[in-house]
Amino acid sequence: MKSALALAALLGTVAATPGFAHADEPAASLSAPARNGKAGNVVVQLDVLPAGHVRIAKDGIGAGATESVDLSTAYGVGIQLNYLARPHFSLGLAPRLVFNVKSDEDSAAAKQLDLRARITLHTGSSLSPVLQLFAFAEPGYSISFIDQKVWPAGLDTPAGPVLALGGGATYDVLPSIFVTGEVGYQLGFQTVTARARDADFGFDYLHVGLGAGARF
Repeated sequence: MKSALALAALLGTVAATPGFAHADEPAASLSAPARNGKAGNVVVQLDVLPAGHVRIAKDGIGAGATESVDLSTAYGVGIQLNYLARPHFSLGLAPRLVFNVKSDEDSAAAKQLDLRARITLHTGSSLSPVLQLFAFAEPGYSISFIDQKVWPAGLDTPAGPVLALGGGATYDVLPSIFVTGEVGYQLGFQTVTARARDADFGFDYLHVGLGAGARF
């Protein structure tokens, strides 16, 4: 949770950088995505999720108390579609599929599909013509896919809201091509349902992502 709070503070830190101090500049020079008149970008990103845990209802369905179980390293692949809605502010979509979702004791691994929107605050070219710092928030909905052979009969698979916070940087290798790196933490509020009763089954993950993108 401390990691999530620290990443939330980064949203305010990026907004206070010098690149945000010139809101009256022409839109083409305010941010890297708008360079050469290109206000959109697409990113393909690979994530490593080295640390995480799942919060499980401690005493069964309907119980209030939860216990935490550490998760093994997971891996994800995602795509981002972003549009520069305002100077230093982008809106987009960031779906991701995560593999090897399991604890060290589990024999079978699950997959997790994160369907997320993406809100990004980023510096402009007044800070650097090729380097851009950013902070992001990704609210969304997550669905787990678990082998029914190892999942209790009559119990829905975990699904529910998620919220990721983080920050990173992009670097232009060509006017319309860039590489990107980020660190983020996602809080999961998934639940399972059985006999019309819900129980917590939330997946929290730290991720480190590297990707490449193109502006259009």
